[in-house]
Amino acid sequence: MIVAIAGHVDHGKTMLVKQLTGVDTDRLEEEKRRGLSISLGFAHRELCADVSVGFVDVPGHKSFINTMIAGVSSIDLALIVIAVDDGPMPQTIEHFDILKLLGVKDFVIVLTKIDKADDFHRRDVLRLIKSTIPNFADLFLINSLKPNSGLNLWKYLSAKAKTLPDKSKQGHFRLSIDRSFLIKGIGLIVTGTVTSGIVTVGEELRILPGSHRVRVKQIHAFDKKVNCAHVGQRCALNISGIKKSQITRGDWLVSKLFAKGTPRFDARFTLLSSAPFSLKHRTHIKLYIGAKQQRALLIFHDREKHGLKLSPGSTALVEIITQSDLACCRGDKFIVRDDSESFTLGGGVVLDPAVDSTKNLTESHRAFLSEKDDHPPETLFSVLILNYKQVVSVKWFKNMFNLQTEEFERILHSFSKKKRLFQFSWIDEEYIVLKRQWECFEKFIQDSLYLWHKNNHVGPGIKECDLRGQFQDRFDNALFESVVSQLVKTNLIERSDGYMNLQSFRFKLDTSRNSNWSLIENALSVSSSQILAFHDLCLEINIANDTISDVLGKAVKEKRVYQLGGQRYILRERLRALMAATRDFAEREPTFSITQIKEQLGLGRNSCIDLMEYFDSIGFTRRSKDRRSVLRPRYVDRLL
Repeated sequence: MIVAIAGHVDHGKTMLVKQLTGVDTDRLEEEKRRGLSISLGFAHRELCADVSVGFVDVPGHKSFINTMIAGVSSIDLALIVIAVDDGPMPQTIEHFDILKLLGVKDFVIVLTKIDKADDFHRRDVLRLIKSTIPNFADLFLINSLKPNSGLNLWKYLSAKAKTLPDKSKQGHFRLSIDRSFLIKGIGLIVTGTVTSGIVTVGEELRILPGSHRVRVKQIHAFDKKVNCAHVGQRCALNISGIKKSQITRGDWLVSKLFAKGTPRFDARFTLLSSAPFSLKHRTHIKLYIGAKQQRALLIFHDREKHGLKLSPGSTALVEIITQSDLACCRGDKFIVRDDSESFTLGGGVVLDPAVDSTKNLTESHRAFLSEKDDHPPETLFSVLILNYKQVVSVKWFKNMFNLQTEEFERILHSFSKKKRLFQFSWIDEEYIVLKRQWECFEKFIQDSLYLWHKNNHVGPGIKECDLRGQFQDRFDNALFESVVSQLVKTNLIERSDGYMNLQSFRFKLDTSRNSNWSLIENALSVSSSQILAFHDLCLEINIANDTISDVLGKAVKEKRVYQLGGQRYILRERLRALMAATRDFAEREPTFSITQIKEQLGLGRNSCIDLMEYFDSIGFTRRSKDRRSVLRPRYVDRLL
């Protein structure tokens, strides 16, 4: 069990730890000299072979609140220490607020220095405590001058420790580094509290941000040399492969299999009722998560609900953008202070550590974020698949909960016993959806194409972008591509040049349009020094101008004919031949004029000018003053 001891400066926290454990947590000379704790103090006391109580003595001075925040992750119970001669102070209340925001539910009040007040004063202080710190679990009176004054408190903590369930050891190893130092003859030491997973001697880890690889040489947990350390334990790791100067307080030491860090995450944020002002959308803040403290930007998702301001005491869905990558996961707690670090604004919980910066928040994702943050992974997986009919990215889900592959497989196995799941791949990623949901998407695409063909008897099919626009959720692009690829593979639909159509409605020109096209094709295929313009075609062919325009327009869409400039049309085969001839000429004459290429191709001047300008527009040639060069000779094969 990890116990945080918080309270105002000089209220007796360090003395209380010494009384309970025999350990003086003021180890730094400056702390001894000034009489206050600057660094986090740690001590522990064993109850039996498998149970021990660890104490985090956090600094009480206002200037060291950020140090206090770093020390209270993964704690089970908090002792709020209050000196009877002072009573609750501003920092006492701030510590209490921070602990609540970090998810601590069990609070015990420890009233110290009781020898300095009479019974009347004690009762007065107790009334004040009950009004400012409601719903605490118990209260103990401590006289630091008496050696056994903390005995009842220790019995209470011992009984509590024996009833706590074992902490889950699932997930990849994570530890936020709060201190690093060198020991002569041993090397670099980093310390922190294990946030998740297990670490063993000899294991290879990574430092985030960045991706430095390090190896664990030794592990000390609660001042004992051990072979492994697990979640909830305060430990020191002797590591190799990195210099001390490359480590910053708040860096994350993680398993080599842990996902890369993220600079932005979605969260639920609560602005304290005691906050001195409303918080504006896009406010710069100081974010504390693990041992990390950095500047960040707070963005409101619920602007239609809260407007551009969040009132004290309110809760909202937010996105937080940080200056460097974090190794956070769903359920991690954080604290927010104002940009000048004068006071605590509030805090919250990470809901989605893998935010897609390119998309707005969809309604289904908003509903997902509104789910309880303490849902276990298997419950949330069921909610996503069954309630929200979502496509679930395996990589995203595993990263969100920091799940190892075998842990996710167990969830998948237990779920698939009852429900039919469909698993598919897209761009080297795995996705999961209900089988019936996949079948619904297949039917939706085919029905959409059928309806389009019913209302459009001719044409190349529905525009792919129009159909894709109806798939707007987070991972639906992967679903869309996978379903379409499957339908193409099974010859149910065709996909070409940005259009899709049902195989049974394959585009065919009717008899009259076939005959019209034959006349136009014959006219365009006649060898001539001119590339025919639209008005020339109308003079040569005895067909209505609108019909010629309609047939040419569809032929251009199908890339059987290419349009040059505003009015000239050329068959695909002739354009290819002219491109090839231009490329071959450029091999002999790297730069050429219109006159030179006109004579080489046997074209009239106006036709040649329109052709060269078309080549410029597609990047085949490049013009410099009155001369041109072939920029991409391979365009002949790639384009046509």
